[in-house]
Amino acid sequence: AQLDGRHETVYVDRGLGDLRVFYYRVTAVNAADGVGIPTEPVRAVTKPEPLPPIGLHRASQQLGANQLAWERNVEEDIAGYRVFRIRQADEAPEQIASVGPDETTATDSAVAAAERVSYTLTAVDRDGLESEFADAIEVESEHYALSATARSDGVHLEWSDRSGEGFRGAHVFRTALLQNKNLGFSTEPRFVDRDVREGATYRYTVVFERADQSLAPRSEAVEIAIPKRAAD
Repeated sequence: AQLDGRHETVYVDRGLGDLRVFYYRVTAVNAADGVGIPTEPVRAVTKPEPLPPIGLHRASQQLGANQLAWERNVEEDIAGYRVFRIRQADEAPEQIASVGPDETTATDSAVAAAERVSYTLTAVDRDGLESEFADAIEVESEHYALSATARSDGVHLEWSDRSGEGFRGAHVFRTALLQNKNLGFSTEPRFVDRDVREGATYRYTVVFERADQSLAPRSEAVEIAIPKRAAD
């Protein structure tokens, strides 16, 4: 390369590949295109990108949140890790977290109940080189275990008891086309919908509420058909 101007004293040689050895010399050129004596050669070795992180796994779960963990990279110049979520097989990875070099966990707090997603991550070194993606894992997020049973007095709904996770109760919804009716609030993991008709089909969802009135993700829907009673 030739750099114009006496104050241009920096040059970056790009696109060389990993772990290759090069030698460089510099000469000065005057206004009459006279070339000075070359410097002594200097040796340079290109560095590789970091290795992909290994050991990615689901560490724990709560409703609406998946905690991930992995093993720390062996390179000494790792600057951090980037964690990605893939919601659908044909979607590009979406970055959900960026953590420092000494951190090996991250939490995704934006998943729906019973949602199946994939996760991967990369390592980034202090020079900005980024590894390939780590082997992806698939995780199904926590769900409500919502069930419905038709009885003579109505539809009996039951779901997981998560009071130990800070939820004070659940809102119960009956869903239909362009309609989402709030049937009530229950502090117990059960509810009875008595306003039902024989032969009709109903869909239900529930939403947990925390003590601070914040809401968890909506549950998966459960559908039930009310049988008709036999004629006398």
